[in-house]
Amino acid sequence: MGSSSLTTGSPLSPAVDLIFSRWSPHILWALGADGPLRYGDLRSRLYPVGTATLAQRLRELESAGLLQRTLYMRHPPRVEYSLTELGRTVIPVLGAVADWSRAHLMAYEIGDASIPGGPL
Repeated sequence: MGSSSLTTGSPLSPAVDLIFSRWSPHILWALGADGPLRYGDLRSRLYPVGTATLAQRLRELESAGLLQRTLYMRHPPRVEYSLTELGRTVIPVLGAVADWSRAHLMAYEIGDASIPGGPL
């Protein structure tokens, strides 16, 4: 998360920097849809995310209180990630973005030039 955008004075900046940083919305969405997931399961659902990027985003989201990391001391040890109560409050926001995308951007994805700002 870049500190420069947090100083813009916009109330959106902290949320956008955290929730909408690369791969973060996809991580939150996957955990909201599928429940607790292991690292490898997350990585396969989010392919082609890199291992370093996924690990960094998981640490950021955990540090912000949106994710919980649970270590199971078995042989071999197992780690699961799940949404916290705070993390679950983000899912309706992501759902609204997904709804907006379906309603307004699907034609853009297939190359509809009639969309303002769309392909020429």
